[in-house]
Parts: sequence; C-alpha cells; structure tokens
Amino acid sequence: MREEIERVPTEALLGDSALFGSAVAVEAAGIPYALLSPTISLRPLPGVPPITSRLTAPVTTRDRVRVAEATKQYIALMNRWLPMLNEARASQDLAPVDSILEIFDRADRFLIAMSAAFDFAADYLPENVRYIGPLLDRSAWAKPWNSSWLTGPRVEPSRLRVLVSFSTTNQNQADALQRTARAVAQAGLEGVATLGPEVNAAALRAPPNVTLLDSAPHDAVMPCVSMVVTHGGHGTVSRALSHGLPLLVMPMGRDQNDIALRVKAQGVGLVLPSDAPEADIAAALIRLSTEPHFGIAARRLKDAMAIEIKSQRLVIEMEEIVRAARPRHTCQGGWR
Repeated sequence: MREEIERVPTEALLGDSALFGSAVAVEAAGIPYALLSPTISLRPLPGVPPITSRLTAPVTTRDRVRVAEATKQYIALMNRWLPMLNEARASQDLAPVDSILEIFDRADRFLIAMSAAFDFAADYLPENVRYIGPLLDRSAWAKPWNSSWLTGPRVEPSRLRVLVSFSTTNQNQADALQRTARAVAQAGLEGVATLGPEVNAAALRAPPNVTLLDSAPHDAVMPCVSMVVTHGGHGTVSRALSHGLPLLVMPMGRDQNDIALRVKAQGVGLVLPSDAPEADIAAALIRLSTEPHFGIAARRLKDAMAIEIKSQRLVIEMEEIVRAARPRHTCQGGWR
C-alpha cells in the first residue's frame, strides 16, 4: 500500500477498518485517511455492545456493567495483535501504539456504513466517527431477474410473497433453505429463493409455490414481496429495510446475531435460530404477514434510511478530509 501511494499521486485513502496495514501505510505517507466499517462498528462505541457480543442495548445499570465488561474483553482480544501491529509500524518508521484502538483514533474519519436509525444509540460519538448510512451497491454477479415468477401458472395472486435469501458464501445454509421453502408453503405464501453461488438448486426440493433462482437483483425482487427471510447479513437486512420490508432473521454466525438483535429491538422483524423447525418458521411468517406493526416499523426505518442514502455522506466526508489537508493559499484579494 505504501508503494502504491508513492507511485500514484494520492490525496486521501479510504480503507476497510479491519485492514490495519493500510492505516499504517497511509499514516507513514502523511496523507489523510478514513476507515470504513461496512457493518456494526469494529471500533467499540460508548454504551454500545461490541460486535460479536450478542448483547442488546443497555437499559439498566446491570446491562451497562455487562456491556462494559464485554467491551473490556473485546479490547483485550484485539490487543493480542498489538505486537504484530507495532512491528509493522516500526517497519514504516512509526512510533509504537499502546492499544489497537489507537488505529481508529488516528484516522481522520471512522465511517460506519449502516443506518444510525437502525443501530443501537451510543452515549456519544468520538470526534472522528460518522454514520454514513448503508452502501447498497448492486452485486456484479447477480443475473437479470425473470419477472414471470409473478404471472406464471403456479402463482395465486391472492397470496402474499416472500423473498428467501441466505448467505452468498458457504455457511452450510442448504438445509435452512430447504426448511424455509417448505415453511413458505405451509404458511400459504408465494416464495422466491435466491440461492447464491454456494447452493445447487438440484439439491433442493421446492414446493410448487416456491421458485428457486441461482441469483437475482434484490432491488428488482423486493418491490414485489411483502417480507424477507435471511441469515441476517447486513447488506440483505439493510436492503430489505430500504424497501420497508419486515424480516425473519435466522443467524448463522459472524455479525449476524448482532444484526438480528437490532432487527428485534427496532420491531422490524422476528428472529429464529438457523436450525428452527419448519413449523416455527411458518408461524413466524404468518405473524409477519398478519401483524401490521412489523411493516409499520420497517417503513419508518425506510424513510430514515432514504435520507441517509440520499445525503451521500461518504463522498462528503472524504472531500472534507482532503480539503482540510490541502495547503491554504491567500491572494491579494483575500481568496483562500
């Protein structure tokens, strides 16, 4: 990264918050930079349970003690990599740091690419931290969607429709997909399931009212459905909420349990374990289709997210750190 910065004129760097090497390189190069967290903040925020803690937002004093202890454990875990980080810093003639968290403090911006309205509220935000809203770029690998699913011979117009989408990477999701497809039928809904590159449609048996697709652009499918079933990846959840759709979340690991807690806390959906039986999945789908408060809460978040997405905060924040770092010149007329 250091070599690339020196090879090409560079005014700023935007790097993933988990890639500490880029932060070391850009600090050594002396140019402004921002670290981007594409999901729940990798940097602990005051009063917010740290990522992977599976804790909900604190309400009582006891809750706050649990969050503080979880944060302490999280920082200790992160600091296991401190010797490696300081070795890298020394290779770039930088002084050592006392904590991994200093990497986040030294950045001109720490940008959290999720909706502030969806996340748990922090007691306060550190000076360089900004929420910029979710980044909902379209996936390059998704195939065009054949909307004949809406009008095919198997479709009953009176049925509500559900989109089922689990991970695009391997999380052993085939069995959950199979149970969910059968539960969609049991709940009396129409369904479409996007399988992703890790699941072979031939390995699944779809009921007549569930269509299996290798992939599809979710922005095209979501306006045609009433709810979404997902593993709880931040991208799928944010996209569903941007369409005002309630969710059934079945976490399979990573940050998904923490995302699921936020779905539940915001009242925009229900949460089940990934090994939930068909009957429980069907019952949850029936609740989502018959209890209006889930949809009302999801549409409230849709409105908040629309403002965030429209604001293009990522571009604005990057422009600001470049502008602040540029030399300021004064001409006789006072222009700066």
